[in-house]
Amino acid sequence: MNNTDIKNVFGKSKGYIKLSELLNEDGSPNWTRFDEIFDDYFNKVADDKFAKGRYNLRTRPEHHDGESNTREHIENVVNSVLKSNVSANIKSNLIIAAMLHDIAKPFRRGNAHGLDAMEIINEIFSESEESNLIKLAVRHHMFSDTQSEFTLDEAKKIINDAVNLNVNINEFIELLLALNSADIIRNRDLSVIDSYTNKPLLDTVKEEYEFKKRLLQQAIDIKNSETIAENKRKIYD
Repeated sequence: MNNTDIKNVFGKSKGYIKLSELLNEDGSPNWTRFDEIFDDYFNKVADDKFAKGRYNLRTRPEHHDGESNTREHIENVVNSVLKSNVSANIKSNLIIAAMLHDIAKPFRRGNAHGLDAMEIINEIFSESEESNLIKLAVRHHMFSDTQSEFTLDEAKKIINDAVNLNVNINEFIELLLALNSADIIRNRDLSVIDSYTNKPLLDTVKEEYEFKKRLLQQAIDIKNSETIAENKRKIYD
């Protein structure tokens, strides 16, 4: 997806429901409203999508140990978010992003479900001041669209998207890393052995966090250098 495409996709919210409806007045997740919205959505679109009526959030099986379906997984991730120590200014956006990060799993297998989730958000929800930040975090919460390890090239794509959408880079990076960490933890005790790495979960989360943060920072530095070089060329042209 090129820069024009990313702007077009992120700017095409067609829904009328406010993202803020996913939160109660006290800032906690409103699961009643969440279930109303997505039960209605999957009932309406199932015949027109890849799922063909086979799955919704409660019937789509999860491959994670201890989770029977995607709805259960989403709630586990949100519960991890609620326990996380993040800046107060991103907490609400983080909760909403966690509630929405896997809503497309009934339609797609593999890491690219973040892109489909972003498009579903556009179908259901209206634009808001924070919607691009939330959609960008949902879009990239897997960090890679393939099953391979996260790379600098992929980090550069993520930062380019953030720059093109004019979001606050620092807030976005904190939001994205916190969402990814919660997705790994999914409300488990940090002392358990992670089945993917065979290491204590706490060690896995720390290693993933530092590795991804380092590549994202490298991508930011490269982007800043490119911007400085471009500005110099404009001056001398």
